[in-house]
This record gives sequence, C-alpha cells and structure tokens, in this order.
Amino acid sequence: MKVSKVDIDRILSGEHTEFTADEKKNLLENREEIIESLDAFLFQEVSDLVEEGECSDPTALYWGFRLGVFVQAPFMFDRLLELCYASTEAIDEAMGWLFSTGELPYLFAYAASGNWEEIKPLIEDAELDEYVRAACLDSIMFMVGLGKVSRLEVIPYAKELIKGVLEDEDDRTGFFAVALVNICEKLCAEECTEGVRELFGCFLIDPTQTSIEYFLEALEQGKESCIKELQETVKRYQILNNLKSDEPSEKKSDETPSPPKREMSKKPAAMGRNDPCLCGSGKKYKKCCLKHSTPFIPRTDFDISFEPLETCEAFNTLPEKERDIVNSFLLKVKADPKGTIEDILHYLEKYPNVPRLYNFLFSAYRLLDQPRKAAQVLKKTVELFPNYLFGLVEYSLYFLRRGELDQAHVALNHAMTLTDLYPDRKVFHSTEVEAFFYALAQLFIKKEEFNHVKGYLDLLKKINSESNLAKDVEMKMDGALSMHTIAESFKELGKNNS
Repeated sequence: MKVSKVDIDRILSGEHTEFTADEKKNLLENREEIIESLDAFLFQEVSDLVEEGECSDPTALYWGFRLGVFVQAPFMFDRLLELCYASTEAIDEAMGWLFSTGELPYLFAYAASGNWEEIKPLIEDAELDEYVRAACLDSIMFMVGLGKVSRLEVIPYAKELIKGVLEDEDDRTGFFAVALVNICEKLCAEECTEGVRELFGCFLIDPTQTSIEYFLEALEQGKESCIKELQETVKRYQILNNLKSDEPSEKKSDETPSPPKREMSKKPAAMGRNDPCLCGSGKKYKKCCLKHSTPFIPRTDFDISFEPLETCEAFNTLPEKERDIVNSFLLKVKADPKGTIEDILHYLEKYPNVPRLYNFLFSAYRLLDQPRKAAQVLKKTVELFPNYLFGLVEYSLYFLRRGELDQAHVALNHAMTLTDLYPDRKVFHSTEVEAFFYALAQLFIKKEEFNHVKGYLDLLKKINSESNLAKDVEMKMDGALSMHTIAESFKELGKNNS
C-alpha cells in the first residue's frame, strides 16, 4: 500500500502517534517517498533552530526526526549533527522537555552506522552546550548496546575524556562529567576506576545526579551483566510507538494467586550475637541489627573550648597585628571569597608555614565553585602539614567521596576520638570537635553503622544545636536508613520468592 502525502502529514502533525506492525512495514516499503518528503523540510527547520533559536513547525520537526530515523534516511545523521549546535533550551523548547538528553542519544545511535568518529568533535567541544555534549556521549554508549561500536574502543576514549575534565583549567563542572561517569558505569569500565574516583573526590560530580556506589556496584555486577542490561535498555526504546492494542497481552487466569504467606519470627527469650537476626535479612544478629541498635557513646576525654586556642607554633610566632589579619580571613572568605583570595595568596608567600592560610584558601575556592583548585590546595595542605586537623578531616571526606572507606579512616589514623589523634592535648576548640566528629559520622553512614552515627550526632547537637553539620548528618543518616531498610526488604522478598 502506497503512503500518501496525507499519511505523512498526519504523522508530522502529531495526529498519528501509534503504529501497528503492518503500518510500520508499510512505512519501510515506501521509504524513498518519505525520504524525499523529509529532506528539504528537515534541512530548513534545523537550520532555523540553530541560527535563530526557533523553527516554524516544532511538532513536525519532532516527528520528522523520528520518522526519518525509522526509515533510515541517509541524511539523518548529518541533520542530528547540525542539531547539536543549537542550545539545549532551543531544542527542548521546540521538541519537548528533555528531548536533548532523553531522545537525542537514541536517535543518534540508530541513525549512525557505527560512525562515532564524527561525533567526537562535538563531545570534545568545550564551548558546546554541555547537555548536548552529554547526549552525544550517551549516543556512543547506546551504539555499543546496538552492537555498532565495540566496548573496547569506547573505554580508552572515556578514560581520555576523564583525564581532560580533571585537567581542565577553566574549572568547568556539571552534567557532562556526570554523563562520563554514567557511560563508565553502564560499560563496566574498570579501567576508568581511578579517574571516576577522582572526579567524585574533587567535587566534580553532583552527588544528587549519581554516586560512586552505583559505579562500584556495576564493577561488582560484571561486564557481561552490564552490557546485557544496556542492550535491554536500547531495545525498549521505540522510534515509533507501537499501537497499544497491537501488542500481545499475557493471558490472565481466572483466579489471582495469593501472595505467599510470610511466617513471623518469634523473639527468643535471649537473643544471641550469632543467632539469625529477627529482621529476616539472613545475617547473624551481630552483623545486622545489633550494630544498628547498640548504643554508642563517643569518648570525650578532653575539654571543649569555645574561646580561641592557638596551638600552631608557626602562627604564634607571627606579630600580633599579622595574627589578627590572618584570623580576619575567616569572616572575609565567607563574605567575599573572590576578593579575599589575593590577600590570602599574598600572606602565603610571607608565611608559608601557617596551615590555616591553606584552609582559608581551600574554603574560598569551594565557595567560588572552583573544585579543582580546592582539591589541589587540600592535597598540598596534607603534604605540608600531615598533623593539621582540618586538613586531615577534609582529606578523609575526599576519600569518602571517592568511595574508599578504609582509606578515609586511615586519613584520620583510625582514630575514634580526638585524643586518639592528639594524645598530648587535653583541650580542643568546638570547631575542631565538630569537624572531626562530622567526618566520622559521614564515614559510618557510608558503612551503615548507624549506632556510631547516632552517637556522633548526639555529640554534635550538644556542642551546637543549630549546627549545619549536625543537620547535614541527620538528613543523610535518615536517607541512608531508609535505603538500608528498602534494600533489606528486597533481599527478604527475593528469598521468599526463591
């Protein structure tokens, strides 16, 4: 059956959005007529979108792209390349919210015949919209899922891109770095582990977008499993949607089977450490709920001072006027980080042995969202002053972001309280205590040892009930507890179903 101009117009107008198998077959049989109809139209609409930020018929452009990719029009790859030079806002305004990050990668992957070399310049163009760059990167990942590109070709390229992001002097951060981590996760790119860890460690990944744990879980899952999951993801994408009634439906039995009954455990008279835990996780009690419920009280065999303590010998040898100026940087950094950096650098040249100057510089770069410079200062601080508490705390948090929990505690010399680190000191400033116990609380959140977290949280609240650090710990602990409960429930469900 011939496809008429009316049929094509109905598709481009969005009137006909679901297709039976026969209709899809008919479209492919008439691909030459469809290609002829789309060629000049798509060229003009894409040109307008790139040059003017808008096009005359957004709906037709959207369906034109999908129809052109479906019938494998030879010019579609070029039109998609041209589209990438429009802004994300223009693309999404024309073709729907999240088109650039949601559908564009799939269309690219289907339109390309394994021709990913031509996409590389777009990915590497730092001036291009980062969401479009991320979409181009995702398209290569989907090409792997379609079998058009080898995983072994892509991983070294991803590794080079990570290196470039880490070395970028312009301090750009954002969605592109997240896309890099995502492709490494989906391809189970163990070769990129150090680079991925460093992206997280240097504050270059938004933790609300992804996490180092997802990447590490993919490595545990294994290459074959990850690639199979990627292939299934690509298969689920439909360039043209199937008609609902055209899809085969599963036969339903007359009777709905009852869910399996779960037998409730009865609490024994005395719960032994090696007994199966009552929550049904299958773990021993000592390895499960015992460590979450046993009260933990951190040792505080020291006094807490709210008055300034000067324990740094290099700082104490400064003239009083200079000490006052250095101390003034604490408030100046918060009020005007950009304007204070030059003064801090000047004083670092004069007094390179005063660690708090490095701490102020680190804070200024963090406030200005210059993560690479902040990370460089942190590493320099730890190298020069291996016993400086605030440097050790930040270094521990750096390893936590990298997903290296053991190394995070090594950075604090496995200390559980401040006198473990500094046995000769009997007094610590409140900010020292807060910073140290905040780092330990974050460590035990990651380890899911919530009794320790509660102990440190209670102490943080006692020092300062309005502490932002305490609020952050409480929020993260609540989130981690919820995730832990959900994970244990799924494990129990899997056991009951097996």
